[in-house]
Amino acid sequence: MALKKVAESGDAPKSVRGDKEIKHIGDCSQHWLDNYVTYLKPSTQHYYKFTASRFFVNSFFSYDVEKARFDEWNTYFDKIAKKQHVKTQPVH
Repeated sequence: MALKKVAESGDAPKSVRGDKEIKHIGDCSQHWLDNYVTYLKPSTQHYYKFTASRFFVNSFFSYDVEKARFDEWNTYFDKIAKKQHVKTQPVH
């Protein structure tokens, strides 16, 4: 079920995931690249693929994304910021 339909139905997004497999940020990023980014303009695809490969695919963030605590996410993004100055922008 598409996330938009889940949101419109009022169900919690986590409730529709049938498997119990641990999902890491690299897995989620790859899924997003494969199932969404391929439909964008070539220049946008290039930018998103470049950014994802630097920060998310094969990431050092080893927690299950659904179980990670807020402080673990903050630590992850702080490590990225220390490596290089990055500017956050909205993603489609």
